Amino acid sequence: MKNLEAVIPAYNEEGRVKNIIEILKSSPSVKKIIVVDDGSKDDTYNEAESAGADIVLRHSENKGKGTALRTGIEKVKKDTFLIIDADLKNFKNEHIDLLLKAYQKTSGAVLINGVMDRGEANQISKDFDKLITGVRLLTKTVWDEVKKDKNSDGYEIDYLIYSKAKKKGVVKTEVLPGLSQYKKTEKIGLFKGVLTHAGMFLKIIYGTGKRKLTRKTKRISSKASFTTGKKRRKKLD
Repeated sequence: MKNLEAVIPAYNEEGRVKNIIEILKSSPSVKKIIVVDDGSKDDTYNEAESAGADIVLRHSENKGKGTALRTGIEKVKKDTFLIIDADLKNFKNEHIDLLLKAYQKTSGAVLINGVMDRGEANQISKDFDKLITGVRLLTKTVWDEVKKDKNSDGYEIDYLIYSKAKKKGVVKTEVLPGLSQYKKTEKIGLFKGVLTHAGMFLKIIYGTGKRKLTRKTKRISSKASFTTGKKRRKKLD
């Protein structure tokens, strides 16, 4: 598969986003790179431009990963595309190739997750990492379902992509050898990093729970309406 487009959401990723762009540019499978600077306070925007991203968009303020992806994917023209986080370590062309091969070999695939290499813990961590990974190859059919959900502006978008994909087709997960990620504590310090990391997971949990509650409420409301209508018809009879 050639002519892939890649979307990179980035917030305060100066010093890291450049590496991801350069790797994507060197891949023969990637045609277009779209970076969304989500209101960064550092030089992320200029670094992305200098590194040669094809399109660099910028939010005036930090709106969350979900919103950044929505902004970037609006520019995607192909039916299959990549989502790549800006803070990956040891990201390589071989990882892109692994995602592509998995997609081509898997009949009915709509989402290929690329998860970090955690060594001996891979079997255990893989089942969790696939839910929220920031390395993905997915189809527009999945994204069309994702974008209908208006309550996914932040990190909860990661799980939403996975859950929607499971309903649309086959989902496959690949461990990407050597891949890791800069920790929040490395980027913004221990105290802020721990708080930010905890906040990220709380948003994912809250967003997921909120959607499940909304669906349950709708089902109850629909059932109640059906029962009420049935009782009214009986009275009329």
